[in-house]
This record gives sequence, C-alpha cells and structure tokens, in this order.
Amino acid sequence: MHDMLDKEQLQGQLRSLLPSELHDRIPDLVRLLREASAHPEGNIESFTTDTSLRPVLEQLSGLKIHSGQSQISFGADNHFSTITIGDVAGGDITTLNVTFKDSPRTTRRLRWILVGIVVIVVLVGGVLFQINAGNARRANQARQTIGTDVLDNLTNLNARLDLVDVTLKDLPDRNAASSMYELIGTQQIASLRQALAGKLLATHPDESLLQLVTETNAQPDQIRRFYTNLSEVQDDTESLITTLSSLARVKNGDTALRDHYLEQLDLEHRMLRTSSQITYLWGLIALNNLNTQPDDVASQLGSLQHFEPHQLQPTPVLLQAMALLVDQLARQVEERQALLEGAQRGLDDDLKIKSDDPWNVVVGKAIATRKLGDTERAVAAFQLYGEMFAATDPTAAQYAQVAQSFTQQIEALGVESAMYIYQVEPGSPAQQAGVQVGDIVVDLGGMPTPNASAFELAQTQLVQGRNVMLVVLRVQPDGRFARMTLTASTAPLGISVMPI
Repeated sequence: MHDMLDKEQLQGQLRSLLPSELHDRIPDLVRLLREASAHPEGNIESFTTDTSLRPVLEQLSGLKIHSGQSQISFGADNHFSTITIGDVAGGDITTLNVTFKDSPRTTRRLRWILVGIVVIVVLVGGVLFQINAGNARRANQARQTIGTDVLDNLTNLNARLDLVDVTLKDLPDRNAASSMYELIGTQQIASLRQALAGKLLATHPDESLLQLVTETNAQPDQIRRFYTNLSEVQDDTESLITTLSSLARVKNGDTALRDHYLEQLDLEHRMLRTSSQITYLWGLIALNNLNTQPDDVASQLGSLQHFEPHQLQPTPVLLQAMALLVDQLARQVEERQALLEGAQRGLDDDLKIKSDDPWNVVVGKAIATRKLGDTERAVAAFQLYGEMFAATDPTAAQYAQVAQSFTQQIEALGVESAMYIYQVEPGSPAQQAGVQVGDIVVDLGGMPTPNASAFELAQTQLVQGRNVMLVVLRVQPDGRFARMTLTASTAPLGISVMPI
C-alpha cells in the first residue's frame, strides 16, 4: 500500500500548498499518510499525533491532492482532522481520524509552567501576607500613638483645672481696693498664662494615623470629637481669663461692675469644669475606639482627681453620663445669658461715657459694653472716642474706625479682644516686617495677646536677635479683616499698642 503514495511527489505538492513556516512539519504528515495507507480499504482508523500537525491540517482543510494512484481529501471546517485516501476512480481505500496530544517536550514544558505558576502564587501569597501583617503592625502602632496622645491631653486637662482653681482661690475680697485686683492682672494672670502654656492641649489629631486606625474598624469621628472638645475647653479657659482681666481693671467705686464680673467669673469657672468633664468622657470613648485595655490606663486615669470615672467604661454608659452633663452645660449657658441681660440693665449708668472721661476709660467702657453683648452701643462708644480725642490725638480717628469694624465682625473673627498698633517706629524691625499702623495683634511669639497684660508677658518672652512671629488682623478695602502672619528680624519690635 505504501507504493500507492509517491513520497517525493506528495512532499512537493504539500510544499506548494503550505506556507513556508509549516514546511518543517511536512515529513511528519507524509509519514502519517503513508502509515494510514497501509491499512485495509474502507477501514476507519484513528491516528494520534502531537499538536504540531494541527495547524498543517487546518491549512489543508477542504483541499484534495494526488499522489501516485491515490487521491487524498482533507476534511473541511471543524472536520479538518478527517482524511480520506482513495484511488483515482473514487474507491475508498481508508478513512482516518487524527487526534492530537502534547509531545513529551510540550508536556514537560507545561509541567514547568504549572510549577512556575504555583511558585508565583506561593510567593505572591507570601508577599500579601507580609503586606497585611505590616498594615496590621502600622495600625496597631497608630492606635498606641493616638492613645498616648489622648492620655497626655487628659493629664494636661486635669492639671489646667488645678492651675485655674489655685488662681481663683487667691482672689481678694470683693471690697478690696482696685489696686489689689490690678495686682491680679499684672502678676497672677500672667503666671496663669505661663503655666497653662506648659500644659498645652493638642486640639488636632494626626489625620494620617487616624486613617490607619479606621482600617481596624475604629470610629474616627468619635476620636475627632474628643479633639474638638479640647478646643472648646481652651476657648472656655480663655473666656475665664478675659473675665478675670476685666475684673482686674475695675476701679474703686464701681461695685456693680465688680460684682457682675465676680458672678460671671464663678459661672465661667463652673462651665469650664463641666466642659472639661464632657471632654474627659469623650477621651474615654476615644480610648475604647482604640481598643485600649483597662489595665493599661488604670494608674493614669486614677490619678486625675478632677474627673470620673477613674477607669474605662462601655461607650453606651459613657454617653449616658455625658447626656446629663450636656443638660447641665445648657442650663449654665442659659444662666450666663440671664446674667448678661441683668448686667446690661444694671450697668447702663456705669458704662455710660462722660465728657470728662480720659481716653483709657472710654476705651475700657467700649470694650466692656462689647463683652456684655451690646454690639450697637459698643460701636457707638468707639465712634464717640474718635469724636472726643481726634483734635488732640492724630491716631484717634483711625483707631475709632478700626475698632468699630472689629466690634462688628468680632464673632466671625473668633477674637474677643486684642491689642491695636497705633505707632510703628520708622526703620524698626516691625516696619521692615511689614507691620502697619491699624494692625491688630492677636498673637505675639506664639502667645495670645487679648489685653495689655498678656501683651507685656509675651514681650518678656522675646529674645533679642531672634525672629519674632506676629499674627495680626488687617482691614482690607472691602472692610473685612485678613489674618496675616509676619516675621520681624528681632526684638524689640518698635511698636506702640493699646487695647481694642
């Protein structure tokens, strides 16, 4: 039967029909066809070969060729692997179905590929495990860092209440001479501010650490709430000190004004304690969110004598206790409002500006009126200041105008009082830094300057030869204030200030 297929002729025909890249498979196909032709006529046989012949048979699909006495027909479409070999008259000799399998080389290659894939999967799994483990470590470190910061803030919060209590305990009798109260303004208030500066409250959490903590199912909003309340405690403390400063400036004979400030001081002290206790509870809730263990913080919480409870409690229990304190604070706010309204009625005569009042008394009455919440009368008082002193003081008109704008915008500015610059020495470090007459200093060298005493204290902290940072408010063409930070090259600055 082999003689029916002319080997050379068959190879030549296949070369003419197949693209050159498949010529190297022609000998295998010829061998397969000659082997199949050796089988009995009409018999259907299955021949198995490696997959390298598949593209050859696909290329020949639907074609017929002649070799010797035989005609070879290659199947069409999906039946390209069916081949018939017959004589020229059309009589079938044999039909064969070709099946394909991977060669040993291909099998080995696939085996190595599979081994490679397994190795890659194992390596990737290991890398992912390491990444997850690293993320878990960083999240745990973030919890510990924020937890330490919360505890430090709670400790400082407790210490700040101690400092306030000591200062208020040393207040003179209500009937003492004004010089005694003035002594508070120049010494005790300055000492209190300096001591508080050593027990600062960190009012802004590290957002990058909070982001890591959120990956551990913590509730960052509850942690942020703790820091927001710290800021509110700072505001309450500043309000108390401002009232204390106002008390120190009351002159002999102004008994109604002194009584008002003493009553207001007592109320603000109680409000500070309430807001501090609320903040403390938010701190405990933050520690719960950080998965802090009770034993890890027992000693620190136990040492805070101003706050309760002295151990961690479930968050629902803490929120329930907080609700009572919030109600208490709301009642205190109402009490303050009633106090201010009563003071407004009782202090009308005391705060009325007289024609023979000196400039500092007029300014003091205008500021006191503003602090009592009567913005309209305070604006009128500053306007009157300009009218009373413009003839003798060339800076009075500008001061009166800036003070009126400041009073009208004071709530938006978030500053209750500050120091006004009415003179800048030519060539001074302040002038070189861009400081201008009409600027309002709210911070000097990192210390707030709500009044003359605070400003003097801040000046004592400046070091000659070192840069000095000033935060000022400056009126813009549209009448609004812009907050600016200026840097002077050294102290003394060369400016003169007065309250506003």
